[in-house]
Amino acid sequence: MAGMHPEWPVVGHQPVVAFLRQSVQKKKTAHAYLFVGASQIGKATVAKHFAAALLCAQGSDGGWCDDCLSCHQRALGVHPDYHVIVPARATADSTARPIISLEQIKELQQRLSRRPVLAARTVAIINGAGLLNEKAANALLKTVEEPNPGTVIMLTCDAADQVPLTLQSRCQRLSLSAVPTAEIIGALRKEGVSHSEAERIAALAGGRPGLAFAYVQDTQLRKACEEELETFDELTRQAWGERFRLAAAWFQHANADHTRSVAESLRSRLEVWMTAGRDRLLEAAGCGHICQRTRGEIAEVATIDLAAVRQWSLFLDKVIATMVALQQNVNPRLAYELLLLDMPRQRRAGKEMPA
Repeated sequence: MAGMHPEWPVVGHQPVVAFLRQSVQKKKTAHAYLFVGASQIGKATVAKHFAAALLCAQGSDGGWCDDCLSCHQRALGVHPDYHVIVPARATADSTARPIISLEQIKELQQRLSRRPVLAARTVAIINGAGLLNEKAANALLKTVEEPNPGTVIMLTCDAADQVPLTLQSRCQRLSLSAVPTAEIIGALRKEGVSHSEAERIAALAGGRPGLAFAYVQDTQLRKACEEELETFDELTRQAWGERFRLAAAWFQHANADHTRSVAESLRSRLEVWMTAGRDRLLEAAGCGHICQRTRGEIAEVATIDLAAVRQWSLFLDKVIATMVALQQNVNPRLAYELLLLDMPRQRRAGKEMPA
């Protein structure tokens, strides 16, 4: 029945969802969108539901019906007017860097050159657009500059800097921010997770609903995150020499992992560090009561340490820059060691000290 999904099943991001729904209702959609936000924050989910509303034969209200032929075909993954591209490894080597290749974009261009078969428009989603190689990005630029009528192209990336500025400028940019912890807890509770467990998982997820649900499904992944947070705490207490010794041991372990590249392993570590670093920044700013991990354990009135605020703010900026650089073939070990030099040092009692 039409209108079966008047509300999109998205955790958080309501301003972005409301804007996109209104675009469908008013039939004023852009030809290209760039969804920007942290890994597993919900970019692909929002893009997928936007596509569902655009393709539905009864979707004029900004939702979709799950009943028309177009919805059925989309759900089965065989819709002739709906195309999704994801990064892939160029070789069978599991440690090779995944990319979006020129061949993938050329194939997409061929599909977008045809008139819609079933729906009123053609929709394409390019997930992980930060992994477009140079030739692929240049080819995609031509398509975004001169799209066929009725074509809507969506790109997702963790940081806008991952996408060439020329491509960014042709897209309507939508930024997805961290989802409030209370909303993630509510979503987990609806899935049957106990309240205490939902609180712990939401704290670890750092505002990323996709990561929270991944922790529910994979306890080993959650355990690995908890261990990474302990490692982070330990590193903040160490001098440079010990940090580099621990870094060498970590790289030896990462190089022995044949399931993914060292760069991918390091990105996973830094994603956890973003949550931990944010907490340290909030504590330094006197806002420890709203930290992800220590909420409820710190008084609401606390001393503000401006020097530590500056240190942690700069450190978080450099973590983000390092994560972006890791997708551009930077030397992972060099990038990691430089980051360790910028990590603020902290005594066990919580007082910052020079590195």
